[in-house]
Amino acid sequence: MIGMGSIKGVLNWLWILFLIGQVISAQESRQVRPEVIRIGLLIEDDGFAAAREGAELAVRQINEQGILKGHKLELLTKSMHGPWGKGSKQAVDLIFDDGVWALIGSSQGRNAHLVEQVIAKTNVVFLSAWAADPTLSKAYVPHFFNCVPNSEQRAESIVEHMESGGTLDRWILVSDKTYDSEQSKSVLLGQDRAKRKPPSAHVLCESPRDFDRVIEEVSGDGADAVVVLCEREVAVGLVDRLRSSGLELPVYLDLSGAEDRENLLSSYAFDAVRVIAEAVERSGYEQSGLRDAMTRTDHQGKTGTIRFDERGNRQGIPSLIETSPEIFSFGKR
Repeated sequence: MIGMGSIKGVLNWLWILFLIGQVISAQESRQVRPEVIRIGLLIEDDGFAAAREGAELAVRQINEQGILKGHKLELLTKSMHGPWGKGSKQAVDLIFDDGVWALIGSSQGRNAHLVEQVIAKTNVVFLSAWAADPTLSKAYVPHFFNCVPNSEQRAESIVEHMESGGTLDRWILVSDKTYDSEQSKSVLLGQDRAKRKPPSAHVLCESPRDFDRVIEEVSGDGADAVVVLCEREVAVGLVDRLRSSGLELPVYLDLSGAEDRENLLSSYAFDAVRVIAEAVERSGYEQSGLRDAMTRTDHQGKTGTIRFDERGNRQGIPSLIETSPEIFSFGKR
């Protein structure tokens, strides 16, 4: 005969096995149940539409290919165009109202700093996909990452290329008064080799009205190269005028002035989405583990290999691409 104690023991074990089965079933249900993971994209203005298109393409491919194992990725895009401070409000809305796991920023440096201030207090991952301001990483915000080479890395690449090509002895710097141009100019002139061989002239160019004066300065100076750090419309217009003037010399352009800017905007935003998606998977689909997962990024993307250093900067010195026999800009590495 089986005693009452034995019967109770068997029932207890059956109950425990039942509970274990329920837990396993619930876990399996959570694993197969589609769960929406939201990420926010903050764009500077309508001129950054290519970034939105690149990010949307990445999200569509990720969902169609089932990369996130039953989870779906959703992209929420907001523009930061408007009064000063709108960028931080949009970031706050995405985090607290929309519950995004991470933010991607396709913006200039000033707006990127606004977003950085928000994530410093909320611990939400922020991946910059355009701003080159090196001070972004110097704020020591652990949740900040940048998949774009910053101004220091770009300046090093430009100086190195001019030095190897023998054009560093006599070069002209052309810039405007925008925030990003001022940052890039300061970093470029702070390079040790640029300090030893500074530009023979520094010319301000803020509109097409300045083109003739710039061309006259370049041709009269006998410069071997020109570095243009201006907003896109001015930079592209100036390059066209330099070409038509018959001046045959290398012209170096930053990302913002590159002729294939739309393609670059799209490519960096596309890579940013893929980087975050891979980090989501590495985190075990836990938002709290996303930051640590980002530090282990090793992504082969449209813009080359993306890895981050201890400050969140993209590792490596960016390469230059030759977009015509005389024009150079930053490309894929």
